[in-house]
Amino acid sequence: MQHNYLWWIPMQNWDAEQDFFADGSRGQRIYVNRRLRTIIVQLADESAQDFPFRKVAPYLAGESYTYPRVIANQLYATIAGGANADSVRTLYRNLVGRGQTDPAAYSHSAVTLKALVRQLESDGKREMAGVVKSLRDSDRPD
Repeated sequence: MQHNYLWWIPMQNWDAEQDFFADGSRGQRIYVNRRLRTIIVQLADESAQDFPFRKVAPYLAGESYTYPRVIANQLYATIAGGANADSVRTLYRNLVGRGQTDPAAYSHSAVTLKALVRQLESDGKREMAGVVKSLRDSDRPD
């Protein structure tokens, strides 16, 4: 059996969540949530599987869970709805601020912003791609 020997701490408030997981070979994973005193192990032989540990652990503890909102997705929906550049900049600042206040509720990374830039360029929205690129370059969340 091979392992990557890598641990990732999810991009959330470590002091509040105290959770982490390891990704093994071919979809084998282990998730540890210290606050809930829960360990979840996934034995698998295929890497392309969902591992909904963030949903399972709260369920076992009788708590509800909401997946984090991806900031880039929120921006795309706003741009697709016809927002102008100033509105997109304002929304971005507001969402990043909310993410700093409640890190478990928002997902934010340079990778998702870069993907949004590519999507906007593909959609022919070059001006908005430039706006998002400038936000990404000025912020560098990763």
